[in-house]
Amino acid sequence: MPFRHISEDFKVRALWLLDNGYVTEEVSDLLGVSTRSIARWRHNVANYGSVIPPRDPMQGRPRILNALQTDSVLELVEQFSELYLDEIMD
Repeated sequence: MPFRHISEDFKVRALWLLDNGYVTEEVSDLLGVSTRSIARWRHNVANYGSVIPPRDPMQGRPRILNALQTDSVLELVEQFSELYLDEIMD
């Protein structure tokens, strides 16, 4: 199945069907989602209390500058807006 955004409400309703007597395969066919997705939503509820897991803080590309360096660059740009990038790097 191609990737598509599925709302939190939709996931909660799918799990409600499971809690009220439907079998995973029935819910999967009825709603057009994979059984693996339904299993992942159940796992998230059991472990995190929500169908949406918490965001991974390590996700994304690591920063090149730390917070102190970023503040220094912003301060330089505010004070001397005419500086070129190579001057800021020095």
